[in-house]
Amino acid sequence: MFQTETETNSEATLLHYWRILKKRQLTVGLFAGILMATVTIATLFATPYFGSTATLEISPNTPSILGGDNISDVVSLNASDERRAYYATQYRILQSRTVVNETVRRLEEQHGVDDFAELDGEEITQEIKYNFFREHLKISPELDSRLVHIVVEYPIPERAALFANTLGETYIDLNLKRALDTSQKAFSWLSEQQEVYRQRKFESDQQVHECQTSNALDRANTLNAALAKLQDALSDAHAERISRQSGFDQVTSLSRAKAWTGLANHLAGDSPVLQSLLQDLRTKEQTRADLATRYLPDHPEMVRSARVLDGLREQVQAQVRQWRLGTQTELRMVTDREGAL
Repeated sequence: MFQTETETNSEATLLHYWRILKKRQLTVGLFAGILMATVTIATLFATPYFGSTATLEISPNTPSILGGDNISDVVSLNASDERRAYYATQYRILQSRTVVNETVRRLEEQHGVDDFAELDGEEITQEIKYNFFREHLKISPELDSRLVHIVVEYPIPERAALFANTLGETYIDLNLKRALDTSQKAFSWLSEQQEVYRQRKFESDQQVHECQTSNALDRANTLNAALAKLQDALSDAHAERISRQSGFDQVTSLSRAKAWTGLANHLAGDSPVLQSLLQDLRTKEQTRADLATRYLPDHPEMVRSARVLDGLREQVQAQVRQWRLGTQTELRMVTDREGAL
């Protein structure tokens, strides 16, 4: 067979390179050996990093402040663009200074972590702590789901798990606090509106009274009508006070008996936050029951599950106490109104 000119040139080029390699085989071998030794040494002396992952479910459904079947949600996230924007916002919040700085504070104060106090001998500031934590943190959303993975890579595996779990707990706690603040603001607004309505009603009654006086209506009839109105109002206020006092006494009795779960179930119908907490509590209790079939009580998974359950129960108790304080305030207002009448 005849070879083309291109094939001939290719063979000549390969032969030329082969001769060069054969001539410089000592140099090539020495260079390859040095390269392998460098890579081996670097690998042996490199600090190993361990990854730990905590998974959160982020729900875009915002509970109604006022409740009721005919009340729309405060925020509706049905559109896909709004959902994407919501999730993107939550992922940024997970890495925000507020969440990270609070996580660092909890790690130092509650878990005794001192890793943030030994950073190259520099004067440690909150900015340095934040940057140090962020270097080891990665947020990894799971495609087409509500799940997001908090990934922490750190030389100490136990610390990596602690960092990831504490960040997730901090994010959940701050979200619950924001929801509670919203409820408290709504309650304050309703109280203000009630006072405005009462003042307007008083002014309206005053104007009616002045109009009747100016038209020289029968004074006896006016007094009788006013007394009848006051009597009706007093009866209504008295009945309302008795009803609220009964409910308040029942809640107080259950609180003293430490029947927090039963009390929370009783109040959950008027509190979307309590509904969410109780649902989460039941889920975590089921998870712990499942873990108990596989692990002993002192296993880290069982200990971590117990700590999560204790935190949820404390949040339920805080919500119940907040509801009781609000009920006590309403009872005091009704009692004052009854006394004024």
